[in-house]
Amino acid sequence: MARTLAISEQTYQAGTYGPFAVDAFTEADTDALLVKFTQPSSGFPPYEISAGFDGHNQSKVIFAGGIVLDKQGVLEPLGYFRINVPQLADGQGRKKKGVVRRATVTVILGAPLTTAISVEAI
Repeated sequence: MARTLAISEQTYQAGTYGPFAVDAFTEADTDALLVKFTQPSSGFPPYEISAGFDGHNQSKVIFAGGIVLDKQGVLEPLGYFRINVPQLADGQGRKKKGVVRRATVTVILGAPLTTAISVEAI
């Protein structure tokens, strides 16, 4: 596997997809996991994304659907979901990054969506 997984544009029917995985990284060279979708002009359908590192620290976002606009009111070409590498106490009052080697992402769509998907360790 690699630090980046790019899936070309296709139509996904309503349902569950994944887990999509990336694994050529460590906490020393990675700050977060970034998932990107291309947004159709009609907007996104309802969806849920679940992502985490090494099978732990699962984070979830649920989007009710709709069009995502930037600050100027223009259609955003991409939808983003970011999860940071977990932070742990070092026992001396400071935080340090947790040990990570692999990340997975699962997507649940509530309606069909034509999109490209990218999963990156950044």
